Amino acid sequence: MGRERSDEVRMRAVDRKALLDALADELPPGMVRFSSKLVSIDAIPATSGSSEATVLRLEDGAVIRAKILIGCDGVHSVVARWLGLSEPLRSGRSTIRGLSVYPSGHGLKQEIRQYLSNGIRAGLLPISNTGIYWYLVNNTIPQGKLRKTFSLDQFELICTEYFH
Repeated sequence: MGRERSDEVRMRAVDRKALLDALADELPPGMVRFSSKLVSIDAIPATSGSSEATVLRLEDGAVIRAKILIGCDGVHSVVARWLGLSEPLRSGRSTIRGLSVYPSGHGLKQEIRQYLSNGIRAGLLPISNTGIYWYLVNNTIPQGKLRKTFSLDQFELICTEYFH
């Protein structure tokens, strides 16, 4: 989400699977492994006639030797720990997001719709004629203060009332 002018909010959303598939399709078959749990990483120093490599050990027992490792392994990243990066900091927000697909079409305009309330932001953004990216952000309140939460039924009611 970015601002092109001070009064205009613009958002870009993309179908994550479609993006990952498009990127992977540009590489030789077998170069990308999806849904693999990384257990450990070891560096193998270069020797005469060979370059430095990285050995990845996966939960299923597979061992992969790689020259390049791109870490997309989430907030508790094995790759980040191996690189010596610090633990993630809490942002003070909880977020849930997803993609809903309507095979027959959703009929919404190509515009962002947002619901804003005390510490809550929910929204929808059509990304195609059949796909809608949606999100809910809840700002958490410092410890010691009461935190307002939504049940799934309350969230559905808010979305139904606001977006229809």
